[in-house]
Amino acid sequence: MQDKDFALLAKVLPHMFARWRHAEDFEILAGLPDGEVRIDALTGTAGHALAGPIPLRIAAELKAGLDDQLARKGIAKADLPEAGLTVTVDTSAVKTDRTRIVHFDFRIRSRIRTVDKVFEASQDEEHVWHERGGT
Repeated sequence: MQDKDFALLAKVLPHMFARWRHAEDFEILAGLPDGEVRIDALTGTAGHALAGPIPLRIAAELKAGLDDQLARKGIAKADLPEAGLTVTVDTSAVKTDRTRIVHFDFRIRSRIRTVDKVFEASQDEEHVWHERGGT
């Protein structure tokens, strides 16, 4: 991959998270305290700063997307020591009845590290609503 490809990929990863609307992932996040979630796009794993590992489906989706791009460009995963997101989750901006609905603001930062360079990007996604329990 060229530097421009890695820079673009660093921008795409936050965008993928920002557009994700999987109810089960939102339920997991709604049940956790506000804070940082780290997603490793190389392994497809996620963890919360206080709660530890969490089973977010978006982590597997980010891994699949990254794997596809690396395969298309002929890049070995060994050439990419780090690729992932840090997502700051904030539910405090709009007070809601959390048993029925949760309001999220996300601050999403990506970081991709090759053997000799680092590529970073960020995106904010505000006013994401999740209706709980399907009601």
